[in-house]
Amino acid sequence: MAVQKIGFVGIRSRDLKGLRRILEEGLGLRTTDASDQQVGYDLPDGTRVEGFSESEEFHSFFTTGPVVGFAVDDFDAAWLKLNDMRIEFLTDIQSNGGKKWVHFRFPDGTVAELIGPS
Repeated sequence: MAVQKIGFVGIRSRDLKGLRRILEEGLGLRTTDASDQQVGYDLPDGTRVEGFSESEEFHSFFTTGPVVGFAVDDFDAAWLKLNDMRIEFLTDIQSNGGKKWVHFRFPDGTVAELIGPS
């Protein structure tokens, strides 16, 4: 198992509209999907960038700044290794479109994500 790239960045904001303006007008990201509480962008290399409003409940644990997702070549091996290390997982394993992901905490409380192929 090896990290291949940063596969995800999630940003929770008090001002989703302002965040979108910076990401779209300032940085030129193109919206892939959006709602009143969330916006998503898929970058050409496959990296997923998402913005969330403070009222979006599912990602309420994104309290430590941007959440970085580490994309690995073998999700199951990486998950087992982290689980053996007794890492605190914040969500169940989720999957969609041939990918799996799960959120966890570093020892200082920082939230991160593990991403890999199903």
